[in-house]
Amino acid sequence: MIVVFSMGDCLSATWPSVNRILEGNDGCQWMQRSLLKSAIHAFSKVEGRLSETKLTYRTFSLIIVLIIVGGDMDHQRQLISNGNPMEEIVGFSRAVRVGPYISVGGTAPVDSDGKTVGVGDVYAQTKQCFEIIKAALEQADSGLHDVVRTRVILTEIDNWKAAIEARKEYCRDARPVDTIMAINRFVNPEWLVEIEVDAVVAD
Repeated sequence: MIVVFSMGDCLSATWPSVNRILEGNDGCQWMQRSLLKSAIHAFSKVEGRLSETKLTYRTFSLIIVLIIVGGDMDHQRQLISNGNPMEEIVGFSRAVRVGPYISVGGTAPVDSDGKTVGVGDVYAQTKQCFEIIKAALEQADSGLHDVVRTRVILTEIDNWKAAIEARKEYCRDARPVDTIMAINRFVNPEWLVEIEVDAVVAD
């Protein structure tokens, strides 16, 4: 949603009218309200007390830009599946996209039949995890270039070097932040690693 103010509106706007926008009475979405609050907080340090004075046209011009930015964001929810039968049984998706944000859940090193790929080989298993993740991101109209965070989850922390060597092949260009951790075991004891990924689709 885009809220448009004329110059006259901007010059005559008082704090109560802005407050109605912030409270959502004018149809603003939560992102728009958040942007408005941030802009007003920043300008209050320069413009003085907003509750007692009229907002300037310059102030409202910037706020309108922020409203437009927030209003253009797509917050539809898209569920990404790779055909794993456990998705229906357990109730999960391989990935979920909301607007520009994509989360890829813990991805195990399995093939299309659910069999473990690279039994006993952390490097091979990590590569398989990323291949599944890559496909999920592409299905969400994204790609590895949009990845901002990876989580490498191992059953043995001493295997981190092999896992990271495989990770580098998929993350060298994007260079996302990373977390490496170890747990006791996964559901399938053949799995030595799982990977989680977060991505943001840039404009």
